Amino acid sequence: SQFAYELSETFSLTLNEIKSEIRNTNHPIVWARYAERINTIEKMIVELKRVIKTQPIDVEEAKSLVDEIKDLLSYLASDSDNDCSNHNTAEKIIVFTNQYRSGFSEVGDVLKRAELHYQNGEFDLATDITVEVLKKVHPQAYEKYAESSKRGS
Repeated sequence: SQFAYELSETFSLTLNEIKSEIRNTNHPIVWARYAERINTIEKMIVELKRVIKTQPIDVEEAKSLVDEIKDLLSYLASDSDNDCSNHNTAEKIIVFTNQYRSGFSEVGDVLKRAELHYQNGEFDLATDITVEVLKKVHPQAYEKYAESSKRGS
């Protein structure tokens, strides 16, 4: 029972970290993508706590909940981490490329499209078209961006 309780607390902490990472994107679509899954996991954690407080403990039910929560948390963490990373990459490349908007009309047009894709949560597409135009109009600037990204700036 102590082990299951500690697991439930670990699950809660992990879920809170995931929620924090998602909220830090400050992007409503990212949150919307995961809200239902987060809600489901929260309910399952509450149910696990209820099961382990009940005497005698239904070990099979507790084990089943633990296994299911582990799986769901693992998938959620992986999916949300990828999405948040893609969000951050798209945001950075759009902001970086924006400095070339006034010098190249094509950049302005592409950034308008990229920003729409970004707003719609299509981060990979936003990144791809922004990188493409930056490479085309100013290859040295793209190299500068790529180098600064590797350093984590």
